[in-house]
Amino acid sequence: MYVKPAKGVTWRAPSQVYAADMQNAQSFNAPLAISRVASRYVLPGLTAGAAFLGFEMLAGSISTSIWAFPQAVAETIGIGAPTQALAPTSLLAGIAIHLAFSVCLGILFMAIADRFSLMGRTLVAAGVLYMWAESAISIWLVLHTLVPDTLPVLLGAVPFWASFLGRTGFGVILALMYARQRADSRTQRLAHGPENAEGVHKRRLTVGA
Repeated sequence: MYVKPAKGVTWRAPSQVYAADMQNAQSFNAPLAISRVASRYVLPGLTAGAAFLGFEMLAGSISTSIWAFPQAVAETIGIGAPTQALAPTSLLAGIAIHLAFSVCLGILFMAIADRFSLMGRTLVAAGVLYMWAESAISIWLVLHTLVPDTLPVLLGAVPFWASFLGRTGFGVILALMYARQRADSRTQRLAHGPENAEGVHKRRLTVGA
């Protein structure tokens, strides 16, 4: 049985309607997909890095200066001359470098946690060990080799206990954010179940009974 379209309505084949719906869905979901990628891979490192930076600046405020740590990050690699006075350029550069590096560390840890399906106490322990290992590599292998003359600027920016606690907390935050992401993903799968194609097909103009 052939169904004649109403007057003024252009008939389109079901395949054409489906293709148009899929294109519209992809256009709508593109920003959402980018947001999810950013939330999954960028946010953990950015959050942990911001918390670490805040803690180091707080420790600096009671020992050296509130800007000592972020400023030292830039000065250690040659951005600005080492100084105890406030240097806005070095300060802003140090914050940007620290947060960018933190995002990279977060992305790498997410990949490692995914690869080995880490969870529970193992996940937290892995986050802490990950940051301890990163600290040893970045400070004593990389910076000590490349910039031995200015490395003391970074090491002296805050007390050792502040650096140790800050880096340990960085690893814990990474682990907790990864665990939360896994829990949220599991909850969404249970709530929505398999994708329902009814919304895509309901606008089709059927032919035949």
